[in-house]
Amino acid sequence: MASDAIVAIQDMGAAGLTSSSVEMASKGGVGIELDMNAVPCREEGMPYEMMLSESQERMLMVLKPGREAEAEAIFRKWELDFAVIGRVTDTGHMVLTFIGEVAADIPLAPLADDAPCYDRPWVQTPKPAPLTDVPESTGIAADLLKLMASPDLASRRWIWEQYDHMVGADTVQRPGGDAAVVRIHGTEKALAISTDVTARYCYADPYEGGKQAIAECYRNLSAVGALPLATTDCMNFGNPQRPEIMGQFVGCIQGMAEACKALDFPIVSGNVSLYNETKE
Repeated sequence: MASDAIVAIQDMGAAGLTSSSVEMASKGGVGIELDMNAVPCREEGMPYEMMLSESQERMLMVLKPGREAEAEAIFRKWELDFAVIGRVTDTGHMVLTFIGEVAADIPLAPLADDAPCYDRPWVQTPKPAPLTDVPESTGIAADLLKLMASPDLASRRWIWEQYDHMVGADTVQRPGGDAAVVRIHGTEKALAISTDVTARYCYADPYEGGKQAIAECYRNLSAVGALPLATTDCMNFGNPQRPEIMGQFVGCIQGMAEACKALDFPIVSGNVSLYNETKE
């Protein structure tokens, strides 16, 4: 980034090389040509898998012409893999070559800009009835045992103690607090990171639950003295073809959006995981 050699850069998410190359070329209004034989692989003869496999550890970048060697030297310095696998064109097509032959030649627009936009039917989640006539408990000992058995009140230490959270010796705020704080090595700066959601809030009232999730992370960052800058989301829901599930999805997004605007806390990235349910 500091070398100014990069024109565009994108991570390879769920659809790997396809999503990153198509989205980048589409945004730039250009075409792209990829040589599948130049893609680093553990096995041979996998052009289909190359294009559709999730590749979270890889980034695709477009470099300024003639700066390839400079970029490669930086990668090699940090012992990272580097490969020139294609070039930008003016065709508006994605062209894939494999063993000297054209394996695919398709227009980019239908894959990105012209893709259908779903407007699924949804119903708003009914507001939960207020709690009334809560029976008074007479078994305090039994209540205490039930509370002690709840995962919500249990220590998470057994989880995070399994992982080395001191890698690089730059961890300032260790697990167990409101947010992690990690020094940026070689500087006087640090990053604070928090992840949070109260699932039962979202289930009871998706709109308020979505707002609360954003506000909770904002508060966690503030609690360690950090300035909250941005957030990312991971939206996990059941089958969106069911109107009540789609309604939960819509409600959470609307609530999150309102909280983000109120707090000036933009969502800069994210993903969606749907159909997380079994029969009944």
